[in-house]
Amino acid sequence: MSKILQCLKVLNFEDLYLGSKLSFLNSIKNNELSSLIFSHLCESKNDMNIRSHSKSFVQDIRLLEKHFNQNIFAIYESPLNFKKKLKQKFYERNGVTDSINTCLNHYKSKSFKFLLDGLLKPAFIREDEEFQELIQYLIIAGYS
Repeated sequence: MSKILQCLKVLNFEDLYLGSKLSFLNSIKNNELSSLIFSHLCESKNDMNIRSHSKSFVQDIRLLEKHFNQNIFAIYESPLNFKKKLKQKFYERNGVTDSINTCLNHYKSKSFKFLLDGLLKPAFIREDEEFQELIQYLIIAGYS
């Protein structure tokens, strides 16, 4: 996830897709019949007949298992907790996202707009540690 998406609290497409699958799992938990069907499909996901007729379903299960490094039944037990894990990325703190958030909070200031522009430069500029230290110093010092 890019730092900008993280600061704006916008999920990327993969995380949106995973979130929709987790919402689906939460929905079927509330219906006994759909829950039984889901369990049967999960238990037989390696069966060739099931795999050929529900290829996308099996792929979605494997995607969830791989992403969260958990068995599908563990994910199924608490899909909303796993959905929260997707959103925790928004609250990871580091110098770049803190700086971007500070600039976004002071969007009316020309100086902060300039700093934000500097933070959004291409990767080869952003990876320059001296440049990043200068930006953070300017933000901390409150030049506006």
